[in-house]
Amino acid sequence: MQSNYIPAGLCKRFFAHLFDIIILYIITIIIALIFAVIYSLFITIDEIPEYLAYGLFFTISWLYYTLMESSPKQATIGKQSMGIFVTDLNGDRLSFKAASSRNCSKIILSFVLGISFIAMFFTEKNQAFHDIVSRTLVVQKIKNEN
Repeated sequence: MQSNYIPAGLCKRFFAHLFDIIILYIITIIIALIFAVIYSLFITIDEIPEYLAYGLFFTISWLYYTLMESSPKQATIGKQSMGIFVTDLNGDRLSFKAASSRNCSKIILSFVLGISFIAMFFTEKNQAFHDIVSRTLVVQKIKNEN
């Protein structure tokens, strides 16, 4: 890890995640409403099947996190608001493939097994299990005191 970065604190990661979840729900609701209107024009339905809603949320979440964390900013909107970003173990920007791997492992370890974030309390660099598996870090810049 480059010397001008330190691991992001647990509070910053929590609030960034909370902010991102709110953003994702808003985006998902808007897209779901658009799909529902378009779908209802062609087929009469009483309600959208639950698995479609979960599939839509999964797809939007995966795209949001992967595209944002592999972008030049290396962070989602929530992470940007907290001044933190994602790097590989060398402090470099993630490729799309690496960001995708990170986010797929986060989904599996968090939502399926429910354990991903536990590791942050016990690792030196505040890494969640999905960070360890994907060999990534969530960091913040050290403020220069010059």
